[in-house]
Amino acid sequence: MEDAALQIQLLKSLFKGREDVFALRWEKANKSGYMPAYSYDPYMYRLHKQRGGTFKDYKDKTCLKLDDYQLSKHLKGDHFIGIYPLLNSTRVPEKKRTTYEIFIRKSYYI
Repeated sequence: MEDAALQIQLLKSLFKGREDVFALRWEKANKSGYMPAYSYDPYMYRLHKQRGGTFKDYKDKTCLKLDDYQLSKHLKGDHFIGIYPLLNSTRVPEKKRTTYEIFIRKSYYI
């Protein structure tokens, strides 16, 4: 447990980005990318989708915060996180947003 906390603190000291939102990597067929991580009710989303809605226009979703739990899942390999390097006060048009993908080899962990 102590090693995991040290790894998380090391990761936080090396990379700085927004903490109110982060991106998760997705793969489908021959495509891949990143999208903001959301919390939502899958049942309600399914109903929305049956009515012709898309995830983009689904309103009952909230961004997940980048916290120690999410970082530990990243370090374990459960999912891959991308960070948004801009501060909350920085405004960038949606189509110009970017995330950074950072791979750290296991041998670099504490």
